Amino acid sequence: MTSVLERQPVMASEADAAAVRDLDALLGEMSAALLVGPDGTELRLPEPVYTLLGQLVHDLARGNAVSVVPIRPELTPEQAADLLNVRYDYLLRLLDTNALPSHGAGFERRVRLEDLLNYRQRRRQEQDAALAEMLRDAQELGLYDETYPMEEDESDGDDE
Repeated sequence: MTSVLERQPVMASEADAAAVRDLDALLGEMSAALLVGPDGTELRLPEPVYTLLGQLVHDLARGNAVSVVPIRPELTPEQAADLLNVRYDYLLRLLDTNALPSHGAGFERRVRLEDLLNYRQRRRQEQDAALAEMLRDAQELGLYDETYPMEEDESDGDDE
């Protein structure tokens, strides 16, 4: 077994693939799990551990390799830009306007991970609300038809 400290990508072997898919389906139906030690000791998995386990198993079940990469609670602006998937200069504007809180100055500037995740969640909610409003406007103007005609699939296997 590979040491946890090595942090190498892990992929399910062909022999384990079916068991991983079964575990993925089971975790999808559950909201919590217990870890049972060799002596029968039970330990409830904390919610963050259970969530991460579900994500890892789901990716393994899809045939992906997975690796756990720790993220420090405080990030450099470069790391924050990478996590938000934005350009570095755009992130600096967010910091300069306090749209995203930071502390320190110059090379010592840092962004708290919690603040970054809260900002990302707010932005997604704002984007979802704006998209919903645009959709309502388009529907009111008759620019968007909610129903689409079904296209016939020529390869549906009913050819005789």
